Amino acid sequence: MKNFRFHQDIQEHVKWLESNKQEGRQLVFENEDLSFLTIIDVNLSESIFKNCNLQRAVFKNVSLDMVYLYHNDFSYTNILNTTFNNSVLKNNIFEGTSFENVQCSQTAFNSNSFKRVTFEKMKFDNSYFELNQYIESHFLDVKFISTVIMKDNNHNCKYERVAYIDSYISSIAIKNSSFYDSTLESSYVNIEEKNNIYLKTKPEHFFTNYKNNYTQVYTDKLFDSLFQRFERFENLIVNMKYTREDDDQFLQLHREFINHYISIDQIKYQILILESQGNNYNQQLTLMKDKISYLEPIIENRISMMSGLENKGEEDE
Repeated sequence: MKNFRFHQDIQEHVKWLESNKQEGRQLVFENEDLSFLTIIDVNLSESIFKNCNLQRAVFKNVSLDMVYLYHNDFSYTNILNTTFNNSVLKNNIFEGTSFENVQCSQTAFNSNSFKRVTFEKMKFDNSYFELNQYIESHFLDVKFISTVIMKDNNHNCKYERVAYIDSYISSIAIKNSSFYDSTLESSYVNIEEKNNIYLKTKPEHFFTNYKNNYTQVYTDKLFDSLFQRFERFENLIVNMKYTREDDDQFLQLHREFINHYISIDQIKYQILILESQGNNYNQQLTLMKDKISYLEPIIENRISMMSGLENKGEEDE
């Protein structure tokens, strides 16, 4: 009966998407036991999973685009032929989890734990990683393209046919791991490296002797783009005004607030990139960070408000 109710909720979410959010309801799972749940051939874009038990679940041929996954347990879950685009995965547990043929673009991974996880035939494009931990995990046929990786910790992992292309890898630790038939090109690298084994890699010494490819021209372009986007983003957040009569509209805006959360993460990562280069923008970057400290709790409060309204609506029913 438990899974029957959850599948009904999923069908309501599909109806919500197909009707342009005029019918059905958005899928918001919070504090639910979803263990052993099997989800196949469905669009779960714009859904929210928070504080859920998803142990030994199966996701196959699922769209998880623009989703918010926070503080869930995905231990021993299989995720196959699935997409994560413009999504946020934060403070989740992945142990014994299997990812296969998964595509990720413009997705933020923050403070997740990956233990004995298999990543196979995956592509990360324009994605963002920070403060994640990987232990005894296996990467096989994985590409990181135009991706930022900051302050991650990797221990006792195995990398086979892994490619880092046009990426930024900084302030991370990779220890007691092995790289086989892997490549590193057109990227910036600044890592703590210890007791790793490199076989058939290109360059031969991989991280240790890699010549960084990062120019001042690229830094200037990145700053100009970041500054313009941040100004627009700040104006959007500050100028959003609502009244209590807007409750129905609030529920439709939940996704918009999640997008703001994604944007703030992306801006923070890019500020870190620019700061690490040592340039003439330090004063402007400090100002941006101060403004982010002000904007971030506003966004988080709005997300919490959405969940509160959703729960209130369910109680009223």
